[in-house]
Amino acid sequence: MKKTRAVVKPNLPADAQFRALVKVHLSIILEDGNDFIPVMLYNWRCLDEVHQRRLIATKDEYDAIWQNAVNGLHNAGFLGGDTKFARLMVLGAMNFMVTWYKPKRGDNLDTLSDKVVAFFLSQHA
Repeated sequence: MKKTRAVVKPNLPADAQFRALVKVHLSIILEDGNDFIPVMLYNWRCLDEVHQRRLIATKDEYDAIWQNAVNGLHNAGFLGGDTKFARLMVLGAMNFMVTWYKPKRGDNLDTLSDKVVAFFLSQHA
């Protein structure tokens, strides 16, 4: 959460805030040393109740940060429709990357971040 909180800037334009969050999210889930992330994403229900509650509290804070960013995109005219659905789609698409991304075999995190932003904001990128 510390890396994510660090890129949240209230005065950033919505698209710049989105770009910063995409880049930090991809670094968290895809960089070396974060092998626990896929386990957390897909197997968190196997944790005991105490750890589940801690993880859910962190997830709720994370979702709120992303929801604010997606709401900002919506308010700035970058996205239409249901913003909760948009947040779920953005995070779901990025989180699934842990199943196919291979470091040093294709895009680096910068180019991958650019592609994600362009995909979701293609009419404005």
